[in-house]
Amino acid sequence: SEGAWSSSKGYPAVIALYEKSLWLARTLQYPQGMWKSETDLFDNFKVGVNDTSGMFFELDSKERNDILWMVDQGKLMVGTSGSDWTVSGTDLNTIISPTNIVSRRQGNRGSKDVRPETVDDVIMYVQRGSRESIRALAYSIESDKFLASDMQAFSDHLTQNGITSMAFQSAPDPILWCTTGEGRLLSFTYEKDQNVLAWNPHETEGLFEFVETIYGSVDDEVWAAVKRTVNGVTRRTVERMQGYYNPPESAGITIDGSGPSSEVIFLDSSVTATIDASDLESTIVGGLWHLEGHQVDAYFDGFYAKGLTVTNGRVDLEVRATIAYVGLPYSAVVQPLRIDADSNMGSS
Repeated sequence: SEGAWSSSKGYPAVIALYEKSLWLARTLQYPQGMWKSETDLFDNFKVGVNDTSGMFFELDSKERNDILWMVDQGKLMVGTSGSDWTVSGTDLNTIISPTNIVSRRQGNRGSKDVRPETVDDVIMYVQRGSRESIRALAYSIESDKFLASDMQAFSDHLTQNGITSMAFQSAPDPILWCTTGEGRLLSFTYEKDQNVLAWNPHETEGLFEFVETIYGSVDDEVWAAVKRTVNGVTRRTVERMQGYYNPPESAGITIDGSGPSSEVIFLDSSVTATIDASDLESTIVGGLWHLEGHQVDAYFDGFYAKGLTVTNGRVDLEVRATIAYVGLPYSAVVQPLRIDADSNMGSS
């Protein structure tokens, strides 16, 4: 006989690990269906009646909305296109089993099919609809349920073209990174304990399509897929953001090539070249085919050159160098807060 999953019934599209079981959800036939594997046996979904048995379950919803994500947050949090849910045992201290499971609706904001991110005790997800925004789903003691707070009450214009991906960077600073439908990269600094919520847009000569973070040797690394037009041809590159720059005060900033200059690149899609000073062509930097025809800038040995054109994957610095950083320039804009100054007329 035909099983629960097939080409006609569909295959699960959502996955999560919870209470030592593998959970799968959403098929064509069961958009709100959830399958739990046997405990510690992720490839066994045979339905049984024991506490460790596999099981099939559907959300107790009056609407047949697709399940879009599942996240372990003490309880199994489930996001659908129409609402947010918790799935757990009937009692606070009991595990889910075939005879002990309950689903409870928490809110009705609805999600977009973008992977959510867990930030401490908060789940960040994208709200569906024409006004896509980031919502923070967290437990509220006052209401005894999970509530989804709007993280873009004053910055929803940044995501008016939609959010296409999200990734969370926990170190050195807690930042949620997002890509938008118009190709921008957004950073959202979130420090709940200090009431810090700060959005910043990032642009490049091209379009950001996807963002991801991974653990690095020291801090988390931010990687992005970027689409650019090179010599009339669409090219995609995977690029890593330069690490956090925070030199000690004793290091200073120098212009003679000494000091912490190796940490200060500030160029997009850049290439680092170590050049043999004895080479007669030590003014040439290659490896720039991904920027063919573009105008690039270069930092080298304490000097700065701009407006160099990449030809045949190379640029000529016209000055001998030992180490050079070559890439696309960008401008950083800082808008400080208004100064709160006292005057004869009172505080501003």
